[in-house]
Amino acid sequence: MIHHIFLALIYLTPLGFSIWCLVRLFRNQKDSWFYQLQRSFGWVIFPALLVVLIQPFLLLLQHGFDDVSELAVFLFGSWPVLIAGQSVITIFEGNVKDWTGHRRDTMLDNAPVFLGLMAAQTLVLTTAVYWRFRSGKTWRDPLVLGIGIFLLINAALARDWPWYGT
Repeated sequence: MIHHIFLALIYLTPLGFSIWCLVRLFRNQKDSWFYQLQRSFGWVIFPALLVVLIQPFLLLLQHGFDDVSELAVFLFGSWPVLIAGQSVITIFEGNVKDWTGHRRDTMLDNAPVFLGLMAAQTLVLTTAVYWRFRSGKTWRDPLVLGIGIFLLINAALARDWPWYGT
């Protein structure tokens, strides 16, 4: 029981921070570095949120769900996968067996590796967006917009990956 509470806190704390950064993304009021960093992170995770919001409707049309809790677990579980996107999945699937010895395609068994790759990609892209936001650019900047389009396509390609195992 304590193990589940600990895992929930580890998962829900970044999720809550992510939601807070999404709120900050649409309010450009302060010029502090931390505020702009929150907006940058919000921009990087926003495309994954769009795919997460569209995904239940597509899944309901394709398969249906037996239980509402099943849908909730799937949505909250798929968000990190969609933030990482197909770029991280490709690196993960190609190397995880060599790195850990576990079989491929199991994000749950190799979560530290997958989440580490996701964090590295998110850090690089957030830094690029932060650099542009700090220099007074908005989401209409070609680099910021290009990163957003890349992340939207990246998340959409990752939608069907069986992150829960095979």
